[in-house]
Amino acid sequence: MDIVIVTNSPGEIKGWVTPVVKEIVERRTSDVERDRIIIFIPYCQYASGTETEIAKNIPGVDHVFSPGEYLKFLFLNKGVKGGFAKKGVLVHLGSDYMHSVLISGRLGYPAVAYTHDAGRFYNAFFRKFIVTDENSKKRLSEKGIDAGKIEIAGDLFVEAVKPGLSREESRSRCGAAKNEILVGIFPGSRPYQIKHMTSFFLKCCSLIRGKFPESRFVLSRASFVTDSQLSEAVKAGGQNGALEGIKAEFADGLITTEDGTRVIRAQEMPYDVMNACDLILTIPGTNTAQIAAAGCPMIVVVPLNKPEEIPLDGIAGYVQYIPLIGRILKKKLVLDFGMRLKYTAIPNQKAGQEVVPEIKDFVDPGMVLEKASELIRNSELRAGMSARLKEVMGEGGAAARLAGIILKTAEGV
Repeated sequence: MDIVIVTNSPGEIKGWVTPVVKEIVERRTSDVERDRIIIFIPYCQYASGTETEIAKNIPGVDHVFSPGEYLKFLFLNKGVKGGFAKKGVLVHLGSDYMHSVLISGRLGYPAVAYTHDAGRFYNAFFRKFIVTDENSKKRLSEKGIDAGKIEIAGDLFVEAVKPGLSREESRSRCGAAKNEILVGIFPGSRPYQIKHMTSFFLKCCSLIRGKFPESRFVLSRASFVTDSQLSEAVKAGGQNGALEGIKAEFADGLITTEDGTRVIRAQEMPYDVMNACDLILTIPGTNTAQIAAAGCPMIVVVPLNKPEEIPLDGIAGYVQYIPLIGRILKKKLVLDFGMRLKYTAIPNQKAGQEVVPEIKDFVDPGMVLEKASELIRNSELRAGMSARLKEVMGEGGAAARLAGIILKTAEGV
């Protein structure tokens, strides 16, 4: 039997695919033929370029179709060695739903989707829609998905957040003593995020240090980001014209800004950094769910300073190429969408209220300093936010429940 997973973004590969694959592998038994796990990574404009290699290194994965190989499968019918199994299941864990529809149709496998936003159109193409909670189930039903197809599994991001070190060990590695405030920055894993957000957050750290000299700082570098990308971003120092920033030098795992603020670069240990920090500065995305699951207070920055620079999904992503008016139209699309979206942080969306502060629209580092100062001064406020975040994200066990649904679907149960 083949278990085919469709995914693409860094957060989905780390936060969703990894725990699900781990659970499926643990359910394998030695007395039956081993199920193959095959991953498809369609093209994505947000991709870092390292997604295929990261997916290949997930224990238990047998084959990964890169974006180019996916196209060959789609148009030239290039498959895997020995062909696909007659029995299988397709699991949508990210990417555009249409890719999963096309692949499951080609293979003849039933499809299940882990989702919160699938619409009525896809009701006919998926056997099951797996959601995080009752609120998500209600939203899908209201969109026209058959209630009988919707099952609750819980939030996979809770499964992914597994620190390898104790809080004390993590804080020590990040250069923070017991009585010092440790501020983490998570600038994202996509190239445009690293380019625009890194120097902005470094400027925020510089301002925080000026007001709270006892603060220490750590930047979490995702596995999808290279040190060369990071070095290029800090040297630019916000000279890209989108956001205010500060120039810095990066050497031997340490970022030093031009005013002397020191920020340790933590490499490929995001959950330990989340566990160590007193406060995290970040952007919208799957990282907000992981930070919430870790119970770490955060400030989510949603910059719309240069809306025409923000990539868009689907057909909207090509609007900017319309001669003369393309960038103007894109700017309007981004601003309209940004204003309509009440919350961008996943824990806020799940709770239906602002559990963590979001700084939105035209932003500058001073706005972040103001909100960070409030949280740094008030340990009780941080403790309350931490408890609420854990409550909103819920209990673990989502990967086990999802794996069970996947395997039952494959067997036709």
